[in-house]
Amino acid sequence: MNKYRVCILVAVIPAACMIATVEQVSHEEVDALTGRVAKLEQRMTKLEPRLKGLEWHIKSINKKFISRPNPATVKPRTQAKRSPLPTSKATGSQTIPYSQVRHNEEHLTDIQWDVYSNQIAGSRIKWTGWVDDAQEEFWGDACLVFVDMDSPSEPFSLYDVIITQQKAKALQLTKGRRITFWATIDKTTSFLGNRTVWLKNAKITQW
Repeated sequence: MNKYRVCILVAVIPAACMIATVEQVSHEEVDALTGRVAKLEQRMTKLEPRLKGLEWHIKSINKKFISRPNPATVKPRTQAKRSPLPTSKATGSQTIPYSQVRHNEEHLTDIQWDVYSNQIAGSRIKWTGWVDDAQEEFWGDACLVFVDMDSPSEPFSLYDVIITQQKAKALQLTKGRRITFWATIDKTTSFLGNRTVWLKNAKITQW
């Protein structure tokens, strides 16, 4: 086979596989990932000077000031308490508090989190958070509203929740606005180690 044809096949086959993979990703997930990448780039830009200063400070420390811990004073490590997975989703008037989701996000392994996220899908919630951003979707009159469950005073915090609102409602939301909303858990996604909860049928009751 001609070497030029080989080169063309080598270039085309991975591209075709990539296109097939991209088509499996929903437009909403692409919008969310794009927004998260932009946020991370902004945060990294702000962090870079501090990281360089910290690196210089660490290098300047003389090794003689670094002492090894005394084995007699080192406390033995205690085994972390097992985080039991819920056996059922919230039903009726019950709602899942975000504190439970945050706790499991921090303590569960990836495979445990997958089981947990499947179990809570369809559960009702009533949460309070702060508007981080809002972006118009590529189609329709809906907008994605990104909600940070940490207060604006928390440094380097990213959004944790995504809800969908009509454009007229989204236009009334400002960054840092504290909102309370009822909704149903749709799914969870992970990106660069950060997990996001997607909500559907969201109704903002206080804002």
